[in-house]
Amino acid sequence: VIEKFRPILKSAIKEYISETVNDRIKFALESAAATPADDARISTEEEWEYAARGGLYGKRDHLYSGGMELDSLGWYAGNSEGKPHPVGMKKPNELGIHDMSGNVWEWCSDSFEKDGKLYAVVRGGTWFNERASCRPTCHYYIYPGSKHFNNGFRIVKDIP
Repeated sequence: VIEKFRPILKSAIKEYISETVNDRIKFALESAAATPADDARISTEEEWEYAARGGLYGKRDHLYSGGMELDSLGWYAGNSEGKPHPVGMKKPNELGIHDMSGNVWEWCSDSFEKDGKLYAVVRGGTWFNERASCRPTCHYYIYPGSKHFNNGFRIVKDIP
């Protein structure tokens, strides 16, 4: 149930160009399983958008996660100086979650097929995108085996 969705770890920016995002997700989930987060997983696209919009506390007219002005909320082409930044340097959204708009694309568990190929859904925009790509409503797709330093993910767990 989405109302019970809650992040347990924040995204971390790590430049693992030699590993695929699948490899990083597997490692993170295995690491989280050794903690009280035994049911850890990455979010669905629907859960990601709910969290990015601030859950029940978010204002639906906000252009970005946590407000109307991206400069104070996230890293994008206009303020990133051409690089990703550590999580938490910008204001959080209404749920206290940082960097849901900009910084790195966030891999979701959803996938879809296009032209006979299966792609993974990513959300949130990156440090090299323009403002429009950093809106909670924007989604993009990547090849699951890709090796990029601009993709990340969030680990979540279901709360009974």
